Amino acid sequence: MPWVALYGAGFNPDLSTALASCSRTQEDAYAEEFIGIQYRMDKQVYYEIRKQLAEYIKQQMQKELQEFGASHAWEYWNKKAKNKKDRFIDLICEKTYQSSHPEIDWGEDMICFDAIKQEDWGYRRQERIYNQNLKYHYGRHSYDILDDCNGAKCSVFYQLDPRDWRTMEAFLEEPLPKIFQGFGARNYNGNTLLDAVDMVGELECPLTGHFNGYSLCIGFSKSGWKKTYYDWLTAHGYGAEIERLETERKETLKKKKMAEQEKDMLPAKPYQPSNQYEQYTNAAELIRAERELHQVFPGTKLGVFGQDPDADSVTGKRHVIYTEITLPVKGNKDKFKQMEDLGWRALYISVREGCRMQRFRYDFI
Repeated sequence: MPWVALYGAGFNPDLSTALASCSRTQEDAYAEEFIGIQYRMDKQVYYEIRKQLAEYIKQQMQKELQEFGASHAWEYWNKKAKNKKDRFIDLICEKTYQSSHPEIDWGEDMICFDAIKQEDWGYRRQERIYNQNLKYHYGRHSYDILDDCNGAKCSVFYQLDPRDWRTMEAFLEEPLPKIFQGFGARNYNGNTLLDAVDMVGELECPLTGHFNGYSLCIGFSKSGWKKTYYDWLTAHGYGAEIERLETERKETLKKKKMAEQEKDMLPAKPYQPSNQYEQYTNAAELIRAERELHQVFPGTKLGVFGQDPDADSVTGKRHVIYTEITLPVKGNKDKFKQMEDLGWRALYISVREGCRMQRFRYDFI
C-alpha cells in the first residue's frame, strides 16, 4: 500500500537512536550480528527509520480519521452507492449473462462481480435497501420489500457487498476520499514475533475496525426480475439469449409435466387405516373420511380434530366433531374441487415459507 505517498509528507527521521552507542540496557540495542558489517549496520538503521515512519504515518491516519469522521464514512458510501441503482442493476445483469457466456470480458466491471451475491432474503434496515416501496406489517416492526416495477413482494434479492476500496471505486466509477484508500487490503510481511519486518507494511487503513455494515441490497419479484433482465438483454442486443432462455424454460416445464404424469401413473399404495381412531366413538366415520381423502391426496392423514368436550359415560371415548387439514394451493385446483364434492369445506389461505396453503374442514354429523 502507498502509505508513504498518502500520509508520509512532512516526516523527518530522528537518527539519534539509530546512531547511538550500543548498550544492552537499551530496548533498541543492536544485536551482535550487526556489529562490524556495514550492510547489516545500514539495514538496522533503515529498520529504525522505517519504524519511526510507521509511527508518524499512524498519527497522520488518526488525524485524518478524526477530521473525516468514522461515522461519516458509512454515510458517505451509502449516499454515493444509493445513487447508483441503475449501475447496480446493470452489473447484476452483466454477471447473470456472464455466467452463461464466460467468454465475455466486461473489463473493469468484472472487479465488482465478486461483490454481488444472490440471496433469498432482504435487509431489515430500510436505509440499506435500493427499493422505494415497503409494506409494513402490524406494529411496523417488520416489512416486506416490494418490487419497484410491479409492486409485488420480492423473493429474489441481490446484495452488493464490496470487500475493499478498489471494488468500491470500480462500482462508483470515481475515486474515493483519502480515508478509504487501502480499506480491505491484506498486508503480510512476515512474523513480527520471529523476524524484523517492515513496520510500514504492517499498517492498516484508519477505517479498519470503524467502517462496518456497508453492504446494500435490491429486491425483485420473479416476474419483475425476468422483465428487468429481458429488457437489459434487448437493450444490449442479446435477443438470442432471450430465445435460449425461453426454449430452456419450456423444456424444463415439459420435463416437469412428464415427471408428474409418470408419477400419477404409478400405482398408489393401498389405504391402511390407523388404529389411533379406535379411541373415538365415531372411528368408522374418521376412517371413511380418510380413505376418501387418500383417493385424492394419497398418503394424506386427517389433521386437527375438534372433539366433544364430554366423553361417553360408558366407553369413556370422545366424539370427533370436525377435522381440518392444510394443503398446498399450487397445482391442486382440480383436486380441491374433488375435495369439495366429498364434503370438505375451504376455509382460508395462508402462506408458509413462501408457499400458499389452503385450509380445509370436514364436519361429522
